[in-house]
Amino acid sequence: AEKARASGASLLLARALLDRAWAAENLGELNEVGALVDEAKQIYDTAHDRKGVADAVTEDAIALEAKGNYLAAEKGYQQALALYEGLGEQLAIADESDNVGDILLGLGQLDGARANYEKALAIFRRIGHADGVPLAENGLGDVYLTMGEHREAKKMYEDSLQVCRQIGDRSKAGVALSGLGRVYRVEGDLSAARRTEEQAEALFQQIGDKTQVTQSRLQLAQILLDEGRIAEAQQSAQLAADA
Repeated sequence: AEKARASGASLLLARALLDRAWAAENLGELNEVGALVDEAKQIYDTAHDRKGVADAVTEDAIALEAKGNYLAAEKGYQQALALYEGLGEQLAIADESDNVGDILLGLGQLDGARANYEKALAIFRRIGHADGVPLAENGLGDVYLTMGEHREAKKMYEDSLQVCRQIGDRSKAGVALSGLGRVYRVEGDLSAARRTEEQAEALFQQIGDKTQVTQSRLQLAQILLDEGRIAEAQQSAQLAADA
């Protein structure tokens, strides 16, 4: 009984360490994450808690991605994915597949990114996890847009936007709108691109996402420049710099 209590206390400590790591990531204190994750992982390893190990590996990969160490982050996500697959943790499998998709998209490995997003989307739909559906659909939209498959990209962003409106997710809705704006821009419908990007910026403003506000204003500046509205483009670019 004493051994069981000690083991339980250790696992509680490990979870607390991962919670601290998560908080450090959100505060931008990325250098603090590694030691916290390593300590938690050691506890989980000793307890033979594979889910705990996978959770720790995921937190470490998130920090590596935030640092720009994408290859190491992908390795971490893949390791966590394998652990979750061994446990049959469907939601975690979908989340990790989406994470891998993000990394591969950033590295330009579009076929791999698409496969992982499609895997994530299929699981999210099968288990009824509505929050995850637009996440994967926005990723697929980005893949298709990069591939030049504009019709497929538009469909993904529109489907994502519909789900976001149903569940009230303004953040992912803004991402979907911005994606649609990029589709309209490459198709030459600059008026629609501008209106859509303005809607995206408004949503990002509402939720206080400064990073996305900046990106949206830069995208809007490019659209305005394409329209020949030089002064407004410069104003939007300045607003992006000031965000």
